[in-house]
Amino acid sequence: MERICINPACGAIVSDAVCADCPECGTELLYGGRFILRRALREVTPMQGIAVYEADDRQQAQACILKVLLYPQAPYLRHFEQEAALLANLSHPGLPQVDIDDGGYFTVTTTAKQYPRLDCFAMEKIAGITLAAWLSRGETLLQAQAIDWLEQLSGILSALHQEQIFHRDIKPSNIMLQPDGRLVLIDFGSVRAVTDTYLNKLGEKRSRFDGVTIFNSAGYTPYEQTQGRAVMQSDFFALAHTFIHLLTGIHPMHLEPDDRGVIQWRSHSPQVSAPFADLLDQMGALMPHDRPANIAAIQAAIAKLPAQIKADRWRRSPWLKVAKGVGIAILVGGLLKGTAWYLSTRYLKSGLQMALEGNYREAQGQLESALMYDLNNPALHSNLATICQQQRTEAGDKCAIQHYQRAILLNPSNSVTRYNFASFYGDIGEFVQAEAQYKRLLEDTPGFVDARNNLARLYLLEGQYKAAEGALNLASTQVQDDLSKSAILKNVGWLRYEQKQYGAAIKALNAAIKLAPEARTDAYCLLAKALDSQSDQGESTEAWQRCLSGDTTAPEVKQWQGEKLNQVLPVKGNPN
Repeated sequence: MERICINPACGAIVSDAVCADCPECGTELLYGGRFILRRALREVTPMQGIAVYEADDRQQAQACILKVLLYPQAPYLRHFEQEAALLANLSHPGLPQVDIDDGGYFTVTTTAKQYPRLDCFAMEKIAGITLAAWLSRGETLLQAQAIDWLEQLSGILSALHQEQIFHRDIKPSNIMLQPDGRLVLIDFGSVRAVTDTYLNKLGEKRSRFDGVTIFNSAGYTPYEQTQGRAVMQSDFFALAHTFIHLLTGIHPMHLEPDDRGVIQWRSHSPQVSAPFADLLDQMGALMPHDRPANIAAIQAAIAKLPAQIKADRWRRSPWLKVAKGVGIAILVGGLLKGTAWYLSTRYLKSGLQMALEGNYREAQGQLESALMYDLNNPALHSNLATICQQQRTEAGDKCAIQHYQRAILLNPSNSVTRYNFASFYGDIGEFVQAEAQYKRLLEDTPGFVDARNNLARLYLLEGQYKAAEGALNLASTQVQDDLSKSAILKNVGWLRYEQKQYGAAIKALNAAIKLAPEARTDAYCLLAKALDSQSDQGESTEAWQRCLSGDTTAPEVKQWQGEKLNQVLPVKGNPN
């Protein structure tokens, strides 16, 4: 097996496994008494200062990574030794492991005058690719995966910051994505400990910060760090800009700033909801004091995101806007004046606010109190039904059915209430009831596009493909907004898939995803199935990843996700 000479002036590839020394320059080929170099992981040049190799560790009988310092002068040697010592003292699954007490740190003497001494240390080999390599594939990160990655990286940073250490060079090329989806933060040559000496240097009024080495990665490094004044919050800025790059696919340097110098990125990432974008903008604020105070604050904000995102989606959904507007108007117009009106209105407003914040159980209690003062108000029942269904529990479902039925009984002509009731039945798999509600709605309001499209979905679930095609054709002639167009195209793609017209299915599903990428978990699943049917495994892999990482309430999508997971995960008790 070929070996590589560690001498940067030589770098000979030696095929003779018997040779103890390089036949070209005479440098030993077994380093530290245990390591053999197999390949360079990046070009070895004087400009790099650090060489990185994949090596065989004969003592541990496994592959590892060997980092080699080309120049032993200070401050290079100090940072190199600091990185080795830091990693050796930290144990975290998101950090590469290093053991310098058992020959893992050593020096090599070469015959080259410019490289008389090479300091080296071995570290764990992390399987996978860097996020920079992931970006080079043209990938764009979905919100659910982004939140998971941010949670992982915040945990890694917490381990560092608890030791009063900050990284100072977070960027996609310094984050590894492992095959199991876990992230590892790498390259600790720029880490810095927060010591009294360091803090004193930052406090001195000088034009130059002697002794405070500046590390700068354009687009990810905050202003204070370029001036030699990096602080813990500098890592937050770099982390935020890393995620902005991942979510937009655009390097932060290429995003236009506003008048204050804040980059404008949200329009390039429609899959990101406002609560998550707000957190990233806070982390990436220009001034350190405007960023979260510590990593614990970021972790607390991440924990709140699911409820905030759900509330944000509900707040922006068309049915809520209509329900709130119509509901409050009817309520105000229909309630008697006096105490009952005042109390019912107060409970209604309080309940709606709680629902917008994601506190559905508390919101239910407030609207039930409102009903005590106006039992026969259909808007109150309709609003209470929508709040109950958000709880995704058996009791919540029963509550939703009860109050939808009451709202429709009191006001049969309210198309919004009937549409929400039909959609709810579809979400919980009660297709017969859903179909009946959609048909009744379309009798009264034949131009209700979303209702007709959802009816087509039910026909697809029941295998009534001719009826589904008729409904979709009619819906396509009435649709106007992009979200509804996306939903119709998804169902068209589904229909073509069931008809084994895979090319037409792929075309329709890609069009649906383009119009509403974040809303189309269902389209990604169908696209993956269609690509699999054409034996296009390379293309289907990404679609399956997006399908499996997406959130859904639709029973058919859950079924598709489950079928795929059963294929790729081993059956319990069966090692094969």
